[in-house]
Formats: sequence, C-alpha cells, structure tokens
Amino acid sequence: MSKSKIGIDFGTTYSAISYLDRNQKPIYFEDGKSTFPTEALISADGELLLGKELVGAKSRSRSPFRGFKVLLSESLNEKLTKLGYKQELMPKDVTRAYLAHMLKQYRDKEKIDKLEQIIFVNCNIKSSTF
Repeated sequence: MSKSKIGIDFGTTYSAISYLDRNQKPIYFEDGKSTFPTEALISADGELLLGKELVGAKSRSRSPFRGFKVLLSESLNEKLTKLGYKQELMPKDVTRAYLAHMLKQYRDKEKIDKLEQIIFVNCNIKSSTF
C-alpha cells in the first residue's frame, strides 16, 4: 500500500498516523512510536509549539492547550478565555495548525510530495475496515 494514503486518528490526548503495508498490517509513523501528544502551547516569544515540540520547551508562558478537539464547537466565551484562547487563536486555528504540522512531519520524513488520500480513523482498527 502506498505511504501516500494514510489514516489519522485525531485523538483528544494523543493522535497517530498510520498506513497499511502490503500484508494489510497498520504501520505507524514516527519510528514505531504510534502517537503524537495532542497539545499546543504559545511560547514566551509568541511561537505556537505543537505536539512533540512541547517536550523540552524551556520557557512556557502558560499551560499547554489540551483537549482543543472537544472545544471546536465553542465560540469565544468566558470558558475559552480562561483557557487562554483569543479571537485570533481559537480551537479551530490550533486544530488546523496541529494537523498541518503533523502531516508535514510525516511527509518530510517519508519523502512524500503529495498525499493521495487522508482518512480519519481509529488507527487501532482491523485493516479490513481501513
């Protein structure tokens, strides 16, 4: 199976990318580690750090954004403001940046110019339903 056809498990806490090998066995991206932390953080210098970039982040201006997936339907309100969201950086923006970052890491490592197919799945499902 082509590495340009992938499944993404966009989880609340962790996310994963996989593809099926010739024997229809799921192969997970990231050197056999199956997950990326589903987290984001704005660093002290204003940079948006995503996933594994948070590991070892030296200066944290605030707690990481976690669970942004479940906040996608929220509009800017007191709840989101308390969590650190602003009009210019809402959960949908963090989600868009996170997924783009995750896909870029995959494409760069696997040397793939264009992804042919991306589906959102539970990456631990049986290959017959992938």
